[in-house]
Amino acid sequence: MFNKDTELLEIVEKYPMTENFFHLFDKPLGHCILCENLFDTLENVSNIYNFDLDKLINYINILVKKWNNSKILFHFITILIFYFRMNNKFIYLTFNIFIF
Repeated sequence: MFNKDTELLEIVEKYPMTENFFHLFDKPLGHCILCENLFDTLENVSNIYNFDLDKLINYINILVKKWNNSKILFHFITILIFYFRMNNKFIYLTFNIFIF
């Protein structure tokens, strides 16, 4: 589906539910990744933020595939945007919990 040359705009335009996935990075990064990098490719974004490109592409592809197969995933994505405070650190749920 998506590859390293895919722009964030293309992803969120075709699959609006991926917006919630990208917003998971807002708090840890201190800014909106979609606001700052909407026209960047996945490869550029992974280089800028030191993300694992293969994992990022895999997560997005799985998200879209699961969304197409089951609309229930939307509820899990919504849960992911909540952060939990523990030991004075913000710990956020990872996407892995709901995929595997």
